[in-house]
Amino acid sequence: MPLFVLAIFVFSVANASALFIGLADGYVKNVTDGIVTGATVVVTVSGCSGGTSNGCTGTSTSDANGYYIINNLNLPQFGTVSVNANKTGGTGSNSGSADITQVAHANVTICYAPSSPSLIAVLDSHSTTALLNWTSGTDPYLFKREN
Repeated sequence: MPLFVLAIFVFSVANASALFIGLADGYVKNVTDGIVTGATVVVTVSGCSGGTSNGCTGTSTSDANGYYIINNLNLPQFGTVSVNANKTGGTGSNSGSADITQVAHANVTICYAPSSPSLIAVLDSHSTTALLNWTSGTDPYLFKREN
């Protein structure tokens, strides 16, 4: 009987590095459907607590095709994940639901803030009205098809 108790103790201590079969995958793209490589992707399992050691979160980097995959998630069948991706000032998020095999697919579109608009200087005068003109900011990926 003491050997059985020892085995239970060893199993419970080993649970700190437990293996889970859930995974999440998808593609990271920009707003023009261009591939985003090297984006940091973080997946969080909804309703799970305990961080990475409990399979509740995972981190990856998108590859040359914009693809990411994160395994060893404590993701139940039909459970949900939230996915956040960022790269060089651009961010995006999405969510996905696992299927019966505990796999969740979620593509993420990263959006980048446009450049700041600039106000064109107005001549100093004694007029009671002023006409303001500015140059609008531009979307950094408006015409770019890849990142």
